[in-house]
Amino acid sequence: MAVKYYTGSPNGAKEMDGFSFVFEAIAPVSGTWIGAYKADKADEITALDKLVSAGKAKETSEENYNDLIKKKGERVNISPNMSGGSEAQGAARAEAAPKAAVEIEDDVLEVKQVAKPKRKSKAPSKSKGD
Repeated sequence: MAVKYYTGSPNGAKEMDGFSFVFEAIAPVSGTWIGAYKADKADEITALDKLVSAGKAKETSEENYNDLIKKKGERVNISPNMSGGSEAQGAARAEAAPKAAVEIEDDVLEVKQVAKPKRKSKAPSKSKGD
């Protein structure tokens, strides 16, 4: 049976012909996430082709689909970038961080809530210029 590959937004399900398609989130591209979907059933492919016509999805090649899935796997397996040092150096810095000083209650100043001073409202003066 034929297999077709599609890309689209992974935000929310796309409804068509009684099907609900959820694209697998792969990676952010140009500020938005791209999703991928693989269809191997004829009725799903027909519905997805209608989504493509409506501009809610795009058909893609098997090669592009596989590249996207590969990129997702690489993105999931990489550790965060520790700029300025290795992970071991980062861990050593975290251990050497100074402990936070514990405040003694007697040294803390007491602050009391004070009401805002009330101002006397001045009525606009009426000039009698008749």
